Amino acid sequence: MRLKSLFAFSLALVAAPSLALAAPGDLDATFGGGTGYVVTPIAPGPDSAWDVVLQPDGKIVAVGQSRTTTTDFALVRHNADGSLDGTFGTGGIVVTPVGAGDEIARGVLVQPDGKLVAVGYSNNGSNNDFALVRYNPDGSLDGTFGTGGIVTTPIGTGGDNALHVARQDDGKLVVAGYAAMPGTGIDPVVARYDADGTLDGTFGTGGIVAVPVGAGTDTLAKLAIQPDGKIVTVGYVSAGGVFDFLVMRLESDGSLDGTFDGDGIVTTAIDTNYAIATSLVLDPDGRITVVGYTRNVDLDTDVAVVRYNADGSLDTSFDGDGKVQIPVGPDGDNGRAIAREADGKLVIVGNFDPDPTPTTSNDIFVLKLDADGSLDASFGTGGIKTLDLGGYDVTMGLALQDDGKIVAAGNTGPISAPDFVVLRFDNVVCGDSAIGDGETCDEGAQNGAEGSCCSATCTLVTAGTECRAAADACEAAATCDGASPVCPANTELPDGDGDGACDAIDACTTLDPGQVFSTKPKSRVVLAKINAETVPGNDTFALGTQFALPPGRSFADLDPLDEGVRVLLLADDGTSRLDVTVPAGAYSTATKAGWKLSGNGKAWRFVDKSASPAGGIAQVVLNDRNTVRTPRVVKVTVKGRKSTYPVVTADSPVQAIVTLGDATAAEQGLCGESAYAASHCKFNVPQNRLTCRR
Repeated sequence: MRLKSLFAFSLALVAAPSLALAAPGDLDATFGGGTGYVVTPIAPGPDSAWDVVLQPDGKIVAVGQSRTTTTDFALVRHNADGSLDGTFGTGGIVVTPVGAGDEIARGVLVQPDGKLVAVGYSNNGSNNDFALVRYNPDGSLDGTFGTGGIVTTPIGTGGDNALHVARQDDGKLVVAGYAAMPGTGIDPVVARYDADGTLDGTFGTGGIVAVPVGAGTDTLAKLAIQPDGKIVTVGYVSAGGVFDFLVMRLESDGSLDGTFDGDGIVTTAIDTNYAIATSLVLDPDGRITVVGYTRNVDLDTDVAVVRYNADGSLDTSFDGDGKVQIPVGPDGDNGRAIAREADGKLVIVGNFDPDPTPTTSNDIFVLKLDADGSLDASFGTGGIKTLDLGGYDVTMGLALQDDGKIVAAGNTGPISAPDFVVLRFDNVVCGDSAIGDGETCDEGAQNGAEGSCCSATCTLVTAGTECRAAADACEAAATCDGASPVCPANTELPDGDGDGACDAIDACTTLDPGQVFSTKPKSRVVLAKINAETVPGNDTFALGTQFALPPGRSFADLDPLDEGVRVLLLADDGTSRLDVTVPAGAYSTATKAGWKLSGNGKAWRFVDKSASPAGGIAQVVLNDRNTVRTPRVVKVTVKGRKSTYPVVTADSPVQAIVTLGDATAAEQGLCGESAYAASHCKFNVPQNRLTCRR
């Protein structure tokens, strides 16, 4: 689907960059002495950067070509502020003649040991070969790699061009490009090298895989290695003047991956008959996003982005059909490189022709897409930032810093003799731990996770939202306050009854020592599993005890008609075995259940004569046992039947709790408890019954 351009051209002229109020997409005023970019002339002839990589120390390495009498590999390293790094090569610049003629470096990576690997092609005097060069961290050639730091590999009969390199976890180097193969023409090629630069004989045929895809010219431009070791490459396939995106996936041994569209190869037509893929990025879920350019119905070129599922099918959650076309300028809109942010948004750099009339004009663009393929309106103007540096401006390489800033590399200046250019743009990325425009918080990888009050979209979570569950019964869950991204510490619940344990009875905040179940007469809990093997749901339960109400309260304060009664049995680890709220309400002849008060006002009685009593509780009796010797004492009898109770077949300790009312009654202390230790409980095996007394 072709996106409608949402902006008029707002070209930031190099003569008067406006950096005072930085916004996403603006040049970074902390880079290049305030300009946001650095131009580096290397030699009198054309100097062009094709790729860029970031070192862990924040330094930036651009790689490409430089020409004096011949064209050679060229690398430029910048400090984090854009200044040239004097510890690298000569004043931050390294130029390497590789072969007998012209050679160009097209891709670069930095190894964990700080060494740099550049790949491209070199001329052997008659045609081109794959070329790899490895540099020490100071820019000198690494003598442990190939011959004096250089490896050249003839692949086919000529025209062997390496365009990109990636490193496996085992240190092997995978290179993608193309070569003229006997009998099939120009075909995609992937080669794998051991860490010392020798071809890896376990990959393809002698370390090389050439795949004839179509009848015409078929090439690869970029590759990426999946976590499972599979290799994904992109480029184009052509036949009869028709060009389509090419995506190819190889197994780790170089064979085509049959789980990817059946044969390991996917070709995708976009708009008319012209689509070139230039770069790709992998999603954590295995999806593959490819960028390039296509010719639209007006015969102008647009940026093209296609997202594939892990099996090679088009991802229809991406703009509805898996394809997006983005017009940037009047013509020549070429997407050159793509990167994925932590929040799933996509950053793309490239160049376009702002005025098709003169052939020497070209400007730079950076655009940003939301994860669904739509332009991110918070970036640049309507999702796109364009830039005119005053020359023939091109961006080919892209890297994202940890702080979300965008680094691009290419060239600027006269079309006949451009120079290296490295640019850095401000950016806002949800997940980079820096709060940017439109964000109210950013906790990095913790966004949206338990323990954070910052959402996955970098906005503060609504006050009262639980951010951390209670670890146990002795904690209250933590909730966000709506003002801070930090989830507060969980609140420890008090030991309200002073028994040394945090449990359900602690809600009884005014619990008096007399409210512990009486031992004279003994309190008793009985759980019996009847006919356990043949008749489930036929168990019985009984509780008989008495306890004192808190001072100032009396039997007359009990109101089960409005509040009911709650009965709990807890295991010794605090987990609930039984938790039943006996419902409130007067006895009903229709339901055969409810509460009645005795004529003398000294007893409340609940019965449930239905076939299946609610919660298995068939009877509850509350008797007033208030005397001078036993003030405020209430006797409680609970009987259950026709239910399935969790009987533990062992002398297992339990805790019994009775609350004479709702939560408010508990807070007022209208409750009692008793803990039955293992020594108080006996399990009768023949009767399948647990009895606890104290």
